[in-house]
Amino acid sequence: MQISLASSIPGFAARRTAAEVEAILRDARPWLYRLALAISAKPDLAEDITQDALIRAAKSCEKLRSVTEPHAWLRTVLVRCAVTALGRIPLVPEVDGVVATDPTESLAVQGTLSRLNPADRALLALAHFEELSYAEIGAALDIPVGTVASRLHAARDAFRKEWRK
Repeated sequence: MQISLASSIPGFAARRTAAEVEAILRDARPWLYRLALAISAKPDLAEDITQDALIRAAKSCEKLRSVTEPHAWLRTVLVRCAVTALGRIPLVPEVDGVVATDPTESLAVQGTLSRLNPADRALLALAHFEELSYAEIGAALDIPVGTVASRLHAARDAFRKEWRK
């Protein structure tokens, strides 16, 4: 028996039907997983992060009712879940699922990313894998655009330093 996730969300149907809620969460899963994988570089961890983000989104759906862009809100939830998860788990470089023309370079990039702090990995993933603008990143992380620019600059510098090692 399949349990409807939307039916367990109190008060959410006031703005969206249960079917709409379920569709939003179901449709978000693949791209949330891709973003989690870009941040974590580990398929199993990315799956856990995605699941945690969807659970958190379902539990705090009142916030989703008030936003006009559920995609952006879910991205924010996922990034916060990823940063929390990565802060607890030391990462080992891995290239599973990464498409690259040069496997050696792909391994080197993943290894370099794994040595960065979780917040830097999240910023780089949002900017380079998700190709978000500074304004979109700021909205996802709830920080000003100027802060995005300075943190992204620092994250890129950290990547360059690790890359040269």
